[in-house]
Amino acid sequence: MGWFSCLFSLVTMGNDIRIFKRKLTNLSSANPMLWMGKAKADVQLDLKLFEETDGSSAWVILESAISDSKKIKLCAVHDPRNGTENKISRKLNRLKKVRKLVLQERGVDDLFIAWPFVLGQWQDGSWVRTPFLFIPVDLLQEQNLWRLKPDIKKAFINPAFLLAYAHYSGKPLEHDLFEKELDLDASDGTSFLTALYNLIQSSGIDVNFNSALFEKQLDAFDPIRKADVPAGFQPGVLKLQPQAVLGLFTLSDSLLIPDFDFLESQDVPIQDIFIKEEIPGGPTVKEKNFFIPLKADGSQEECLQFIRSGKSLVVQGPPGTGKSQLISNLLADAAAGGKTVLLVCQKKVALEVVHRRLTEIGMERHVALWADYKRDLTPVYEQIARQIDDLEDAESRNKSLDTVLIERRFAQNGQDTERIIRHLEEWKAALFDETVAGISWVDLLADEVPSDDSLLTSDCRFGAFRKEEWEPFLFWFERHWDEIKAGRSPETWLAGRSNWLSRGENWFQSIPSKLREVSSILSEQKSRLEKRSFQWSGETITENLARIHSAVEFIRLEYPQGWNDCKEMLNPIPSSQLFSDGTLEILDQEAAEILELLSTLHNWPTGMPFTKPDLELLQQWHFRFEGPAQSGILFAVQSAMNKDAAQYRKIRKLHISAGHPPETLGGRILGVLRLFEIGEKSLVFQTVPFSGPERNSIGDLLQNFRLAIPFLKQLRNWYNLSGQLFPDGPGLSIADLEDTARYFHQTKPEWLSTTSFLTELFPDPVVFSLVLHQPEKLPAWFKENESIILTADHTLMEAPEMWSVMALQLLETEVAGLARTEKIVQVLHGNWVQFRLRELRVKFPVLQYSEALFEKDIHLLQKLIEDRQPVSAELVRIRLEEHSNKDLTRNRLQNRVSYRGLYHQVTKKRMRLPMRTLWESFGEEILKLIPCWLATPESVSATWPMDMRFDIVVFDEASQCFAEKGIPSAFRGKQLVVIGDDKQLPPNQLFSTRWEEETDVDDYYSEHDSFLDLAKQFLPQKMLRGHYRSHYPELIGFSNQHFYQGKLEMIPFPETIGQRPSQLMFTKIDGVWENQQNIQEAKAVAREVVDFFRTNPSESLGIITFNARQQVLIEELADQEASFSGMVLPDSFFVKNIENVQGDERDHIWFSIAYATSESGKVVSQFGSLSQEGGENRLNVAITRARKSVRVFSSFHPGEFPVAATAGKGPVLLKKYLEYVYQCSQSQEAWNAQLLERERFGSLYTFCDEMQGRNPVSLVMQKPQIIQSSQSMKELFGLRPFYLGKLGYEVSYEFRHIRQKL
Repeated sequence: MGWFSCLFSLVTMGNDIRIFKRKLTNLSSANPMLWMGKAKADVQLDLKLFEETDGSSAWVILESAISDSKKIKLCAVHDPRNGTENKISRKLNRLKKVRKLVLQERGVDDLFIAWPFVLGQWQDGSWVRTPFLFIPVDLLQEQNLWRLKPDIKKAFINPAFLLAYAHYSGKPLEHDLFEKELDLDASDGTSFLTALYNLIQSSGIDVNFNSALFEKQLDAFDPIRKADVPAGFQPGVLKLQPQAVLGLFTLSDSLLIPDFDFLESQDVPIQDIFIKEEIPGGPTVKEKNFFIPLKADGSQEECLQFIRSGKSLVVQGPPGTGKSQLISNLLADAAAGGKTVLLVCQKKVALEVVHRRLTEIGMERHVALWADYKRDLTPVYEQIARQIDDLEDAESRNKSLDTVLIERRFAQNGQDTERIIRHLEEWKAALFDETVAGISWVDLLADEVPSDDSLLTSDCRFGAFRKEEWEPFLFWFERHWDEIKAGRSPETWLAGRSNWLSRGENWFQSIPSKLREVSSILSEQKSRLEKRSFQWSGETITENLARIHSAVEFIRLEYPQGWNDCKEMLNPIPSSQLFSDGTLEILDQEAAEILELLSTLHNWPTGMPFTKPDLELLQQWHFRFEGPAQSGILFAVQSAMNKDAAQYRKIRKLHISAGHPPETLGGRILGVLRLFEIGEKSLVFQTVPFSGPERNSIGDLLQNFRLAIPFLKQLRNWYNLSGQLFPDGPGLSIADLEDTARYFHQTKPEWLSTTSFLTELFPDPVVFSLVLHQPEKLPAWFKENESIILTADHTLMEAPEMWSVMALQLLETEVAGLARTEKIVQVLHGNWVQFRLRELRVKFPVLQYSEALFEKDIHLLQKLIEDRQPVSAELVRIRLEEHSNKDLTRNRLQNRVSYRGLYHQVTKKRMRLPMRTLWESFGEEILKLIPCWLATPESVSATWPMDMRFDIVVFDEASQCFAEKGIPSAFRGKQLVVIGDDKQLPPNQLFSTRWEEETDVDDYYSEHDSFLDLAKQFLPQKMLRGHYRSHYPELIGFSNQHFYQGKLEMIPFPETIGQRPSQLMFTKIDGVWENQQNIQEAKAVAREVVDFFRTNPSESLGIITFNARQQVLIEELADQEASFSGMVLPDSFFVKNIENVQGDERDHIWFSIAYATSESGKVVSQFGSLSQEGGENRLNVAITRARKSVRVFSSFHPGEFPVAATAGKGPVLLKKYLEYVYQCSQSQEAWNAQLLERERFGSLYTFCDEMQGRNPVSLVMQKPQIIQSSQSMKELFGLRPFYLGKLGYEVSYEFRHIRQKL
């Protein structure tokens, strides 16, 4: 609602309450309960009429009633000798059926004897003619007699009269008068009248107690107009008249008026009735704290979770979606959590359905059915007494070990369920997550194309492309790949080059002139170098020649003698021998070995005067005495050389100076000897200038080696470089190589300037080498490829950088070798998909969910759901009993004191307190015993004060409840749940009255008639989607399509799958429309009713008509046909008008359309309530009552149905429905039925081809989108398969595009 609407509603909020109050009732003579000009046909009979049956006085019937007689005879059910009596009997029969209907619809039994009547004027001069007393009675049919069973102790004063009296007289009346049972304890009529007189005097009611009342005669209740009232009445004069009427009287509306008085006095805005302060709950209820003792689908659990979060809600419940199941679970869950719940519904039958379901799960002691606040008083008092009697036993039961085990089992079940659901939810989130790649796992697999990782490198930047970027790139790539490939071809000089155009157009245009200059310089240099057999290949020439020159210069400057000696020794050797006979390799190996030996001998003392012979002798002794001797090498040497003390001292000095244990001396001796060998024989060391007096001494040898090491390294490096650049030089010497390096050094600046430009153009080393090999071709080559280069560079410049980089990277892969661009795109896309799949697997490990574990979890989840329901029901009972026994007060003898006063009151035989008074004294104790109450709006107002607040108030069938009747009950709740269906019947007055405003110019909310419509203005809404009533999809198909936009999910029963006839049948009757009836059609229906029950005694049947006259006619004819056939129609059989069939369901539903052409040929043009506003909703209710079949009796062919173009929605849809039924009934082919069945169900599951004749029927869920659209994994993989299994299906899962087969 916008800010203006909010402001407007705040200004007019007081008016809202007053207008709703006026709509509830009015206290003027326009109210038929305050001015009864005559008895209503069919529902009220003047007691005076019964004097015509057997001549007995009507007073006898009345006196028997006020004397508390058990049963009172009225007349015969049928007497062939007395037509008058039969006429009265038919009226009684009609009264009985209407009474039953009203009881079902409104939940109250309004059958009374009204006596005496008040006649007179109010103080403002308006007239009043209304009953003063109401005596509850029961109308019985016993054998061939009609009898009355009165209950005089529950007689009460007309509350409408009391309210009007208080209003007009200005005298406040005691509240007890409105609900007090008179219980005058009279034995006959006179004593009763005397007691009544005394009551009137004591109550302060100023009414003339007419002496004619004591004459034991009743006057006829004749019709009267206000203008014909006898003289003698003045304003404020009221007289009691000796008149009595048996019938139905609507009384309950007046009970709600004090509640509106309270709302007015407190200035309660209409918003506060609905918008409650949220009760602390939580976003999600843990399974271990969630009590669902009855089956529930996903949409029902969604509603329950929302309610548990503490928020008020409107629940839209289409036909057959389990509203009563939802309510029962809601009440059980709330009560188990210690909350008090009030379920309000005008229809007693709906309350009874919930009560029956709660009884089935063991809650009957904690739930009170309070539909009729007078007649239900005794059973409720007895229920409270039984509860108190059972307290001790309940306490004992709940302390047993079984209770502990049940609680543990329930908690474990909840934890396991949460674990599986959490894992499935994570799996679902991972399957459809698009935050990583812009595309989900499921869509990636569905989009998968052949890929080939071998054609791509890991350097491809797939991770830079999300889905929304990848597709445009592929489109661009496919269009421009050939251009890019031509301009960067890996097989030409274009490979690996930079974007020349990116340097600017001027720079690009200067390339030809620069290439001509470079070509000239390089050609000259190439010629000079090739004369020296220089090889133009390999690494960059500039770098190699620079390294050669650097090495030569270093050796020449640092080791001039060594370099000169090398040149002197090696220069005579031709390069062909130097590089081909292995000399260079030998030098390289020897240098490496020397370096390694020196690293191990780095601690050998220098300047030792030992020669090579000394070491050889020491080596002999070392090997001779090496062994297990503990004294080591020195002991051995001392023993062997005791004759030569001088030599021994020399060896000992060697050992001590070396600073190493004898055990390592042997290896070092060998190392030094090897150096002597290399020094004598090596080609390298023949050129090393050894110095010192003793060339063969150890110290001098090592010193020379250490000095020669840097020279050896550089020489070795120089040899290697020379071998690479001049492998085939004919006769080059060391001097030649030195000369080449010197030439390069001299021409280096010019060389660098040319090669630097080429390096910019050709950064790839291989291409650069190729270009240098043929520099003379550069100008011509560029001229030939300029256009290709320009196109490719322009394409890459215009594209996003990421696209350009990716395309260039692909040139370096084997993809570039593929001939067809389409194939490249296919491979590229396939590899992008694979990359993203790997990426998602890393981010979401849950995607590795194995099929075996998945199946195991699914079966376990369904088993947990199955086990949870009975355990939940048992634990609900335990929690309720614990709450009843909580905080009991005991005396010093440990006897219970709690509930004593309450128990005394509910077990009294006489003078019992009214429920409202009892509640004021013991309300807290009553709620501990019975936290759940099922009541009508009138019972609520009659029982609980406005300051009594239930934790949750739940409204059922709210679309049929007038808004003003729901407001007082809704105010009594801290949280409100309104359940109904705005596609079903609107509120129905049904013998009650309602004040209609002529203009509501300043009102907004009062435009909404039903309580459901009013609640929708304030509360969020959710819809129940699973349809469970109809066994055959065609029964709900029309309603689902035309009223619920296909949102209902219908699961056909397995036995309905396959070849079968349609369960929609059309029967054409040759009928005539006369006096709002079709007798021919009614007779045909009546005959078929008898035949039906003769062949289908265990099936239930209901007949729906489109007007009241046809309803009455079929009822009478069906009773006659059954009577003639000796059959008693079952209690489940009904004939109802379309106005009052909501809430009913039967196996089979028949329609009597009745409308037809009259005998004069006139075509009917009015269709009763169908033509009124909301007529289509009446039709929707009617066509959704059947479980197994629908049969239509019609005197019109659907094509002949006379619907004008200006007709309302109701008649138009009726014609479409008749066409739908006719088509289905005429097409018996199996495919027709299966099309209807699979329209919705087939979108979720696939039937196995072998399903026909199999048990169970196999269903396969294959579409992964079902997972995405499902709001609950528990529903999809737990609740629904569990329900399907119970029906006889076997569900399996074959999700394609979810698991990747690697």
